[in-house]
Amino acid sequence: QGFKSAERLSGKIVSLFELCANQLSDQPHYDFGLRALKSVLVSAGNLKRAEKNESTDFEVISEWEQSVLLKSVCDTVVPKLVAEDIDLLRSLLSGVFPGADILPLEEKDLTTALNNLASKHNVLPTEKFLAKVMQLFQIQRLHHGVMMVGPSGSGKTAAWKILLEAMQVVDGVKGESYVIDPKAITKDELYGRLD
Repeated sequence: QGFKSAERLSGKIVSLFELCANQLSDQPHYDFGLRALKSVLVSAGNLKRAEKNESTDFEVISEWEQSVLLKSVCDTVVPKLVAEDIDLLRSLLSGVFPGADILPLEEKDLTTALNNLASKHNVLPTEKFLAKVMQLFQIQRLHHGVMMVGPSGSGKTAAWKILLEAMQVVDGVKGESYVIDPKAITKDELYGRLD
């Protein structure tokens, strides 16, 4: 992905993923292997190309690349975590990358649209709800298949419906959604299969 300080950062990111695999709670959807590492690196490369740093000083570039990598970790790993593990990840991040913290996504237009639409749909736009909706936004930008899990009444349907409508407001492109009853079709029809 063109990182100048790749050797130093690679050791840190691998140790972070090893710590996450060993210390975070055991969840069936957690993956801290090569697939997750590749997602972080691809996201970091995209962020790096989008931001561009023209500096020639190695220390400045190294700090900037570290911040890009941290943003990528926050964008790709945090949305997958259960609430109890977020504080532990924050602790692991600051241990591997001293002074680092989980970076919030800054999409002011989308946040404004979410607040307006939540009120319109009689949903209380709490900080926790908006954070989850923004995490769904982050993860759906990276992966074409997203699965939301949680107990009944936890706001999963409200989150994706409000996000879809907010994205329509911000982007000006009409989004479409289709609800499929998973019990009406076979697993192969729902998820596909390899021949």
